[in-house]
Amino acid sequence: RESLKLVPSLKTLSLDLSGCNKITDKGFDNIRNALIPLTSLQDFSLVLKGCKQITDKGLEDIKAGLILLPSLKELSLDLTGCNKITDESLDKIKNALLSLISLQYLSLDFEHCKQITDKGLDEFKNSLHLLPGLQDLFLNFNNCEKITDKGLDEIKNALVSLASLRHLSLYSNKCQQITDEGLDHIKNALVSL
Repeated sequence: RESLKLVPSLKTLSLDLSGCNKITDKGFDNIRNALIPLTSLQDFSLVLKGCKQITDKGLEDIKAGLILLPSLKELSLDLTGCNKITDESLDKIKNALLSLISLQYLSLDFEHCKQITDKGLDEFKNSLHLLPGLQDLFLNFNNCEKITDKGLDEIKNALVSLASLRHLSLYSNKCQQITDEGLDHIKNALVSL
């Protein structure tokens, strides 16, 4: 934290902690504290791919750090394979996004987060329509086995309100409960954009 005080004008910060299986929720308090002096940060990327000890509690600290970054234009969170992440984490991310009104690029990767459900997508969608400048959206829910057509309907409801959206990537491979009805929801969203 002391070293980051020396660069308060930092515009981009990327932290890739992929596969660091000994990182626990306790470590995220340090990340939150490191973000506090970075009020000029415009691009933040945090990759936690395969960090299996991370839970919703750790995302609470990330949320607390993100809400202090009003200048943030790009946010990327990769939680691939963080099996202890649940719908509660989507709610925390939603709450962080409510304060990031300058956000133009959002990438959220929940691949193999098997506890994410339609309920989480319902909560999460409520933040997207409050991001008027969002131009690029990447959502990865591959192998999130509890997502159904209803979840895609929630995503559709959020997408239709994103007037500035230019790029959309939506991944839901191997989501066994998605049917033709889910694809119809996405088609309807695309027609409305």
